[in-house]
Amino acid sequence: MSESGDVQKWVATVKWMMRHVHLQGARMILAMMDQWATTVNVFANMFGCDPDDSVLYSGEAGYPLTGAEIEMADARTISDCKQRIRRLEAAAQARGLRSEESEELRFIRGYLSEVSFHGRPRKFHGIAKSDYQRKLEALRYTLEQLGAEDPGLRRYVRSHLQTSPVFRWI
Repeated sequence: MSESGDVQKWVATVKWMMRHVHLQGARMILAMMDQWATTVNVFANMFGCDPDDSVLYSGEAGYPLTGAEIEMADARTISDCKQRIRRLEAAAQARGLRSEESEELRFIRGYLSEVSFHGRPRKFHGIAKSDYQRKLEALRYTLEQLGAEDPGLRRYVRSHLQTSPVFRWI
């Protein structure tokens, strides 16, 4: 695409994002575009080098994902629950279950399905991952709205967005 075509797409993108500034994704894209444009000017004018050779981070978009994920239950608890289920099932075959045992069996199975997957503990998402997913969903929604109005502009914006490991305009 020609340089003037890029400028026109850039201006159209900024205008669309400003009209939809109520969307978090639009605000994120504007912040990334601003970061990129500022850095381009600084690199080009002050240092005489190409900013595309460096990694640019956006303050709002966040940094690479960090933060530990915490297990919902430890392996010992899961093992104990499975052992109790086996005992209750054996009792059910031998003599049938009393109502409180049936309730206990139902509760333990529900608990295990919530905290484990195929016998392995599930994990709570770390705060960084949740933040990343929330921002990624905001960007997807904004791009969906943009695509409904102007599919060509959506393709332009998508071709300039990097979403992993950080959000940035490239």
